[in-house]
Amino acid sequence: MGCGESTLKFSLFVLNILCFIFGVLTLSACIYALIEFEFCEAVKIPCILGCILSSILFLNSILGCCGAYHSAVHLTWIYSIIMLLLMGAQIAVIFLQPVDFHKVATEFVDKVWNDTDISNEYLMSSYEIKYECCGRFGPNDYKMMNETIPTSCYIYHNNTIATNLFEDGCIDKMTEMYSTNQRVEDISDWTLVGLEGLCAVIGCMMAITMKNVQRRKYYH
Repeated sequence: MGCGESTLKFSLFVLNILCFIFGVLTLSACIYALIEFEFCEAVKIPCILGCILSSILFLNSILGCCGAYHSAVHLTWIYSIIMLLLMGAQIAVIFLQPVDFHKVATEFVDKVWNDTDISNEYLMSSYEIKYECCGRFGPNDYKMMNETIPTSCYIYHNNTIATNLFEDGCIDKMTEMYSTNQRVEDISDWTLVGLEGLCAVIGCMMAITMKNVQRRKYYH
């Protein structure tokens, strides 16, 4: 085995391990999101696509390692083609089916707001305390329903001081929190695209190198 082939094999193994880890983490995150936000339509399609693509990714990573280990030219070509297709599919999902975190926040808060009743009066309050917000869009939500603004809408639950009132609605607050998730998702998505592209290139180089080695052995 030449130095070039050894280097390509080692690189492909390392990249496939990274892809495997990415695939498992992405699959876990998508499954968690589908369970945690099962009532959010904004999550379903992107996460289902994420589950499919991440499953193919870590399975293809195993295929790539097997192809490199056994110096299987055809297997490595199949791996490289699948990785290129995955990269294209990943880019398509990024542009065509991104997670709308504002919609996720809206659907989530609406569900909590509608489920809050006399028997479960603390459901909305727990989120108002956690995110330091009030109502869906603001304190006026309670006023429009002719209800007293709960103490959960105030700093330290102290409603004796008007300035203690949280003016922001929970939808805006949760959207703001999710914006951080959006940045993390964008970075991880494009990192994965780059990783898949690199794997495809290294895989093609590996397949060509192995084919050349086999030819030289045949002529000798």
